[in-house]
Amino acid sequence: MFTAPRRASTVSGVVAVVAAVLVSSTVTLAASAGPPDPLPAAGRSAVLPLAATTAAPKPGIRGERSSAAIAGSYLVKLKKSKEDLDSRARRLSDTYHGALGQVWKHTAPGFTIALARADAVKLSVDAEVEYVQQDQRLAISPMPAVEGPVGLTQTPAPWALDRIDQHALPLDNNYSFDDSAGQGVSAYILASGIAVSHPDFGGRAVGGGNFVNDGRPSTSDCHGSGTRLAGIVGGTQHGVAKKVGMVSVRISDCSALTSTTAVVNGIDWVIGNAVLPAVIVFPLLDYCVNPQNGQPVPCAPDVAEIIVNAQESTFQAGIAVFGMAGDSGQDTCANATGAAPDTVYVGATTSTDARLGTSNFGPCVTMFAPGGGITTDDPAGTITVSTSGASAAYVAGAAALFAGKPEFEGASPADIRDELVQNRSTPNVVTGLTANTPNRLLFTGPPGFFTVGESASLAPRSDGRLELFGVNRTGSMFHREQAAPSSSTWSSWSQSVSKGWLSVGAEPNGDGRLALLGVTPTGELWLREEMTANSNTFSIWSKLSPPAGAVPLGRVVMAHNLSNRLQIFTTNQQGQVFQRAQLGPGSRLWSAWTPLTFAGKLRSISAVNYADGRIELLGVDDAGQVWRATQLTANDNNWSSFTKIGGFGVASIAAARNANGTLELVAVDAGGSLWHRTQPSVGTWGSTWSTIVPKTLSRVTAETNANGRIGLVGVDNLGNIWQSTQTSANAGTYTSWVQLDGQLRP
Repeated sequence: MFTAPRRASTVSGVVAVVAAVLVSSTVTLAASAGPPDPLPAAGRSAVLPLAATTAAPKPGIRGERSSAAIAGSYLVKLKKSKEDLDSRARRLSDTYHGALGQVWKHTAPGFTIALARADAVKLSVDAEVEYVQQDQRLAISPMPAVEGPVGLTQTPAPWALDRIDQHALPLDNNYSFDDSAGQGVSAYILASGIAVSHPDFGGRAVGGGNFVNDGRPSTSDCHGSGTRLAGIVGGTQHGVAKKVGMVSVRISDCSALTSTTAVVNGIDWVIGNAVLPAVIVFPLLDYCVNPQNGQPVPCAPDVAEIIVNAQESTFQAGIAVFGMAGDSGQDTCANATGAAPDTVYVGATTSTDARLGTSNFGPCVTMFAPGGGITTDDPAGTITVSTSGASAAYVAGAAALFAGKPEFEGASPADIRDELVQNRSTPNVVTGLTANTPNRLLFTGPPGFFTVGESASLAPRSDGRLELFGVNRTGSMFHREQAAPSSSTWSSWSQSVSKGWLSVGAEPNGDGRLALLGVTPTGELWLREEMTANSNTFSIWSKLSPPAGAVPLGRVVMAHNLSNRLQIFTTNQQGQVFQRAQLGPGSRLWSAWTPLTFAGKLRSISAVNYADGRIELLGVDDAGQVWRATQLTANDNNWSSFTKIGGFGVASIAAARNANGTLELVAVDAGGSLWHRTQPSVGTWGSTWSTIVPKTLSRVTAETNANGRIGLVGVDNLGNIWQSTQTSANAGTYTSWVQLDGQLRP
């Protein structure tokens, strides 16, 4: 009956992350051309304007006059041919008296080679060759990091992890994450190696390809940058995705220097050997290095193409690339090592949500993440770093959190980018940005906390049966009712003719007629009601006026007071809360909207009435804490102040009344796990949270059955629908989850 769900932004290919070096670094280079205008579309990088890389190649060797050139080492880009690539590379190497290096099977067709300059010049004009480029020295770590205290245990959560699981400051000293924690995803760390025996990795780190000829294995780390990256991506104490697997691909030496050949060879190796889904992390900075004195220098303008092409090859192969914005305090579009069109570039922020002073900026930056004063793993214990490389590693870990989940199977790199930009970031909280820099801060919690309401709602009919309303992914609204009061079986689904709905709320009028509210994707609120009780025949939709201001609505719930007048509660996309009431039982006339004062922002809300008619409104703030406000007396418009009843990274809630008059609160945490707590006596919330029968859900709704047992209906991340019921009236236990037919929006 329902349209098969569109795969949410997912990874069927490899996710790649180009992260910066995990050290404090400030490098001043010559100013470059300004950013392109107009701005690129959201989530897309602008292209670095490299005239020499887009024009037809000139005779000669690219990059040979650069002060970063490595003598005797070259990269060869071949023209397309039907001949076997290995055979072509061997033949050309023999013809021009070179020592063949690695043949690229997965990036651009070509190979690396060592040969004399005179032979390189001859090779560059061979009819089979597109161009020859001299190898360039690149940087991973131009400055030493400042070590923090040695040790692994971090309590409370490190500030950066604490920050990325909530939309707004202040921090709550907790990091909540999806319970899959990146399990089944592989992170390929292209850096100086990984100290795989580090206790924070729990045996999840292994060795892989090695492209440094110094006799050291990829399972060791003589510099530290790879271990630092791994710690942020997947360390048990400091990492975002605490169950991700990590593979060391060594491309830099103990001085943290690498080369164009090592970078391209490493990327090519990962494409050919990756176990999907996966992420790639490698610490390429935005400048070159003079091999003679180790000083940072601008890269020649015609040498970035091979690096950009390698990144684009990974994108075409299903690999989403995440890059550091850079640590030079300049426009990322001017990065000397290129700004690939499809790479997600990440800038760095401090604990106050300000741009880190050394972080690059501009329209080529896709989003920001913590990068200043970051604690992570190091071969000797732990270390503190400040760099946009850390920021890219946080985004890599965030991608790993959802890349391995079933609902993200089969997504493209563009889907991954869109998921991060649209659903996994907080807008307009980073300070210190230029007007043309996208203002998005990484957010690892469930998508749509403010903008998306509930896709399912339960309401009691006057004949004792519950009615279930739902919205699917295409915006169609459906409803069904229990076969009998308190039954676990349901009628067939019926579809509403109208479409274009995002969320739904339902509650009976005083005369038993069901009232139904729908919210559109643009935040408009519409109402329709049953013509007569239990008829399932509804009036046409009528649009309700919005609260004052132009902020679209996101969530809506209803409850009825002692006089049987319905009250509507809604949050807008800024987390503000409003309420209004019918002027009389069953009336189509409503009071004006009244704001309910709350110091922060509320995302998920639920309303339920006590037996004496007073309504209690419960809401989840931006930090995952649950708050309550209660009518002071039944039927009036006077409310208590909001008071906190506690939480731990709660994402959404639903409430219902037990048979004994106490309230039951059900919560979905940021990882999709289910929890509940029960008032020990009417009106008090002194109880603690307890788990419900395990199930990973994105949304849940609750209502009391005719027999007094509370029923739950939840929607998982695939859109599947599940139900569970209290084992008996007032019980603290629930039955096992049973799947219902159909699909709704997750």
